[in-house]
Amino acid sequence: MLALGVAGCLSPVTLERAVIGYDRATTDVLSKQLLLNIARAHQHRPIHFTGVSQITATFNFQVTAGATPALRAGPGK
Repeated sequence: MLALGVAGCLSPVTLERAVIGYDRATTDVLSKQLLLNIARAHQHRPIHFTGVSQITATFNFQVTAGATPALRAGPGK
């Protein structure tokens, strides 16, 4: 039961980190693209814009647990 409880607490944290990481990466790429386009425009070269309209991700959280009986010597051993 403890493992299930811990997994339930960790999954939102992991998902939040992934979303924040995606947001940071997207912002970084857009900033670099803007700087590149400013340099291209300054040199009278064509500017370039790329956009991503949708990203789909699947998070799969699994927890397994098991228990085995203690091994004992039989009667007479």
